[in-house]
Amino acid sequence: MASYGWVVVTGDKAILRTRLEMAAIRESQALVLVVIGKKAPVGELAQNFVNTQGRIVRFVETAEPPAIAKIYRPGPRERPGSPGRVKAIPAPGLTI
Repeated sequence: MASYGWVVVTGDKAILRTRLEMAAIRESQALVLVVIGKKAPVGELAQNFVNTQGRIVRFVETAEPPAIAKIYRPGPRERPGSPGRVKAIPAPGLTI
């Protein structure tokens, strides 16, 4: 997928702890977004993804592949419809 310029979007945090997955990300030069949601309904996660689109696009446009970011929902004190956070994470084994 990365060779086509696509961005990988997943809800599976386990890929960050799996050597084979990390090797595949590194070798394919992928940009990966991990949606964080602690059992949140899929519709809520999808709406947050849409609300956070500007921040996600900024990450995708500025990140040097391979790169991984976690997409978080807004905190409880923020108003409904606020964008979530996009946090680039240092991923062991992604240094080339």
